[in-house]
Amino acid sequence: MSFVNIRLPRKFQLETPSIRIHCSYVYFKMSEHKKKRMTDKHIQMYEDDVVKSFEYHLRDLGNMDNDFKTFWGTKWCSITKKCLNVAKNAFVLRKAFEMFRAKYVSHQFSEKKSSFSDLFVVTDEISILTNLCKHVGLNTDEFMVLGLNLHRRQCVTFLLNKCTNMVQ
Repeated sequence: MSFVNIRLPRKFQLETPSIRIHCSYVYFKMSEHKKKRMTDKHIQMYEDDVVKSFEYHLRDLGNMDNDFKTFWGTKWCSITKKCLNVAKNAFVLRKAFEMFRAKYVSHQFSEKKSSFSDLFVVTDEISILTNLCKHVGLNTDEFMVLGLNLHRRQCVTFLLNKCTNMVQ
C-alpha cells in the first residue's frame, strides 16, 4: 500500500488511499486555554484547511468515474465515516475528562487529601468510558485499546498541572 502526501499546513496530515484525517484531532489536542481564545474566524480557518485538503486530494486523483454519484460515494463516504469516528472518539474522551475534572473539584471541597488513585478509579473510569462509547455507537473493546490510556494520560497531566500551579 503506498501513500501519497498532500500539501497541507503543518498542523494537518492527510494521506491517500486510506485517507487518514487528523484535522479534528488537532483541535482536540489543543489546550483548553487555546480553545477558549479561538474565535469563529479561527474555526472557519480550520474548516477551510479541511476543505482545501479535500480539494488537493481530488486534484491528485487519476481518472474519475463518469457518474458523479458514484464518484462522490466512493470518495466522500469513506472520509465522512472516518471523520465521524474521530468525532465520536473525541466526544467520548472529552466528556470522560469533564467528568474527571468534576470529580477533582468535588474532592477539593471535601478538605481531605486526595491522591491520583482516589480520583482515577480504573473500574469507574472504564464504566464511564463504556457508557459513553455505547451512547455514541463506538465499539467499546476497540476504543479501550488506546482510549483508556489516552484518558489516563490526560487526567495525570491535568493533576500535574494543578499541582505545579499550586506550588507557584
